[in-house]
Amino acid sequence: MRLRIVCSDGAVSTNGFGRLAGHKIGSGIPVLAELCAGIEYSATRDVNMDVLNRNIGLFRLWPFTAEAAREYGRLYAALRRTGRTIQTVDLMIAAIALALGGCTVVTSDSDLSAIPRLNVVNWAAVT
Repeated sequence: MRLRIVCSDGAVSTNGFGRLAGHKIGSGIPVLAELCAGIEYSATRDVNMDVLNRNIGLFRLWPFTAEAAREYGRLYAALRRTGRTIQTVDLMIAAIALALGGCTVVTSDSDLSAIPRLNVVNWAAVT
């Protein structure tokens, strides 16, 4: 399961003190949906859901707004024209970040780097 974090000021904090530095750190509602799906399918559903419920409040949850839906449509069409397909949830995350503006998506998912205008940092490669 991959976790995507969006820093709304375009900065990326790799030392764990992003909030202390004033960064707005959060995640999109589609990520919460992915987490819930994985938890519901897991062998330890109750334990995992408890962990999620205790920790989800640490992050802002950015919604999939009408502006994000328009971004999604533009991205989908642009990628489709080039023959590139990306999972729906990944496009939704990118659309939320672009609609918010000035965001960096921090992920280990290489598909997101194919999305035009999206600032992506691979957290696994940051030292």
